[in-house]
Amino acid sequence: MAKRIVILGAGESGAGAAVLAKKQGFDTFVSDMSAIKDHYKDMLNKYGIPWEEGKHTEDLILNADEVIVATGAKARKLPVKGVAEYAMDATEYLLGEKTVGENVIIIGGGLTGCEIAYDLYLHGTKPVIVEAKHDLIVSDKVPLPNS
Repeated sequence: MAKRIVILGAGESGAGAAVLAKKQGFDTFVSDMSAIKDHYKDMLNKYGIPWEEGKHTEDLILNADEVIVATGAKARKLPVKGVAEYAMDATEYLLGEKTVGENVIIIGGGLTGCEIAYDLYLHGTKPVIVEAKHDLIVSDKVPLPNS
Protein backbone atom coordinates (compact mmCIF):
# COMPACT_ATOMS: atom_id res chain seq x y z
CA MET A 1 0.00 0.00 0.00
CA ALA A 2 1.32 3.45 -0.95
CA LYS A 3 2.25 5.90 1.77
CA ARG A 4 -0.43 8.61 2.18
CA ILE A 5 0.84 12.18 1.95
CA VAL A 6 -1.33 15.20 2.70
CA ILE A 7 -0.10 18.60 1.58
CA LEU A 8 -1.44 21.68 3.33
CA GLY A 9 -1.34 24.56 0.86
CA ALA A 10 -2.04 24.55 -2.87
CA GLY A 11 0.16 27.38 -4.08
CA GLU A 12 3.28 26.94 -6.14
CA SER A 13 5.16 24.88 -3.54
CA GLY A 14 2.19 22.80 -2.40
CA ALA A 15 1.00 21.93 -5.89
CA GLY A 16 4.57 21.21 -6.97
CA ALA A 17 5.14 18.93 -3.96
CA ALA A 18 1.87 17.14 -4.72
CA VAL A 19 2.85 16.43 -8.32
CA LEU A 20 6.29 15.19 -7.22
CA ALA A 21 4.76 12.93 -4.57
CA LYS A 22 2.23 11.54 -7.04
CA LYS A 23 4.96 10.84 -9.61
CA GLN A 24 6.88 8.95 -6.90
CA GLY A 25 3.85 6.70 -6.36
CA PHE A 26 2.49 8.18 -3.15
CA ASP A 27 -1.23 8.42 -2.37
CA THR A 28 -1.46 12.23 -2.42
CA PHE A 29 -4.09 14.71 -1.23
CA VAL A 30 -3.98 18.53 -1.16
CA SER A 31 -5.90 20.76 1.24
CA ASP A 32 -5.99 24.57 1.25
CA MET A 33 -7.86 26.93 3.58
CA SER A 34 -8.19 29.50 0.77
CA ALA A 35 -9.48 29.31 -2.77
CA ILE A 36 -7.05 27.44 -5.02
CA LYS A 37 -6.03 29.31 -8.16
CA ASP A 38 -7.41 27.76 -11.34
CA HIS A 39 -4.02 26.94 -12.85
CA TYR A 40 -3.10 24.92 -9.73
CA LYS A 41 -6.46 23.14 -9.82
CA ASP A 42 -5.77 22.27 -13.46
CA MET A 43 -2.34 20.89 -12.54
CA LEU A 44 -3.70 18.80 -9.68
CA ASN A 45 -6.53 17.47 -11.85
CA LYS A 46 -4.10 16.65 -14.67
CA TYR A 47 -2.22 14.31 -12.32
CA GLY A 48 -5.34 12.90 -10.69
CA ILE A 49 -4.59 14.44 -7.31
CA PRO A 50 -7.67 14.99 -5.15
CA TRP A 51 -7.93 18.37 -3.42
CA GLU A 52 -10.15 20.51 -1.25
CA GLU A 53 -10.32 24.27 -0.81
CA GLY A 54 -11.71 26.57 1.84
CA LYS A 55 -11.14 24.05 4.61
CA HIS A 56 -8.88 21.39 6.09
CA THR A 57 -10.62 18.08 6.81
CA GLU A 58 -9.06 17.00 10.08
CA ASP A 59 -9.58 13.25 9.59
CA LEU A 60 -7.74 13.31 6.28
CA ILE A 61 -4.79 15.10 7.86
CA LEU A 62 -4.65 12.93 10.98
CA ASN A 63 -4.75 9.72 8.92
CA ALA A 64 -1.81 10.71 6.71
CA ASP A 65 1.54 8.99 6.97
CA GLU A 66 3.25 12.30 6.24
CA VAL A 67 2.06 15.92 6.17
CA ILE A 68 3.82 18.59 4.13
CA VAL A 69 3.13 22.16 5.21
CA ALA A 70 3.40 24.49 2.21
CA THR A 71 1.23 27.36 3.39
CA GLY A 72 3.37 30.05 1.81
CA ALA A 73 4.69 33.36 2.97
CA LYS A 74 3.50 36.93 2.73
CA ALA A 75 5.66 39.50 1.04
CA ARG A 76 6.52 42.46 3.23
CA LYS A 77 5.26 45.82 2.06
CA LEU A 78 7.68 48.71 2.19
CA PRO A 79 6.58 51.54 4.48
CA VAL A 80 7.68 54.16 1.96
CA LYS A 81 5.18 56.76 0.82
CA GLY A 82 4.28 56.43 -2.87
CA VAL A 83 5.87 52.99 -3.36
CA ALA A 84 2.63 50.97 -3.28
CA GLU A 85 1.62 52.35 -6.67
CA TYR A 86 4.71 50.82 -8.32
CA ALA A 87 5.58 47.88 -6.06
CA MET A 88 4.75 44.23 -6.62
CA ASP A 89 5.77 41.04 -4.92
CA ALA A 90 7.80 38.29 -6.58
CA THR A 91 4.78 36.09 -7.24
CA GLU A 92 2.99 38.80 -9.20
CA TYR A 93 6.01 39.10 -11.49
CA LEU A 94 6.68 35.36 -11.78
CA LEU A 95 3.05 34.58 -12.65
CA GLY A 96 2.95 37.39 -15.20
CA GLU A 97 0.24 39.24 -13.30
CA LYS A 98 2.13 42.54 -13.55
CA THR A 99 4.70 43.91 -15.97
CA VAL A 100 7.74 46.02 -15.20
CA GLY A 101 9.43 48.98 -16.80
CA GLU A 102 12.99 49.25 -18.07
CA ASN A 103 14.55 50.19 -14.71
CA VAL A 104 13.69 47.92 -11.79
CA ILE A 105 14.78 47.99 -8.14
CA ILE A 106 14.64 44.61 -6.39
CA ILE A 107 14.53 44.72 -2.61
CA GLY A 108 16.26 41.60 -1.31
CA GLY A 109 19.26 39.75 -2.64
CA GLY A 110 18.24 36.25 -1.68
CA LEU A 111 17.65 33.47 -4.15
CA THR A 112 14.29 34.80 -5.41
CA GLY A 113 15.51 38.37 -5.81
CA CYS A 114 18.62 37.28 -7.69
CA GLU A 115 16.69 34.91 -9.96
CA ILE A 116 14.22 37.64 -10.84
CA ALA A 117 17.06 40.11 -11.47
CA TYR A 118 18.68 37.62 -13.83
CA ASP A 119 15.40 36.99 -15.65
CA LEU A 120 14.81 40.72 -16.01
CA TYR A 121 18.35 41.22 -17.30
CA LEU A 122 17.84 38.48 -19.91
CA HIS A 123 14.70 40.31 -21.07
CA GLY A 124 16.48 43.63 -21.54
CA THR A 125 15.65 45.46 -18.33
CA LYS A 126 18.16 47.04 -15.98
CA PRO A 127 17.61 45.54 -12.52
CA VAL A 128 19.33 46.86 -9.39
CA ILE A 129 19.37 44.67 -6.27
CA VAL A 130 19.23 46.35 -2.86
CA GLU A 131 20.33 44.01 -0.06
CA ALA A 132 20.97 44.90 3.59
CA LYS A 133 23.53 42.14 4.12
CA HIS A 134 27.09 42.29 2.84
CA ASP A 135 26.64 39.45 0.32
CA LEU A 136 23.91 38.19 -1.97
CA ILE A 137 22.35 34.71 -1.71
CA VAL A 138 23.88 33.60 1.56
CA SER A 139 22.92 29.95 1.77
CA ASP A 140 24.77 27.17 3.57
CA LYS A 141 27.54 29.67 4.36
CA VAL A 142 28.43 30.01 0.67
CA PRO A 143 27.69 33.62 -0.34
CA LEU A 144 27.70 35.15 -3.76
CA PRO A 145 30.07 38.05 -3.07
CA ASN A 146 28.87 41.55 -3.85
CA SER A 147 30.99 43.21 -6.47
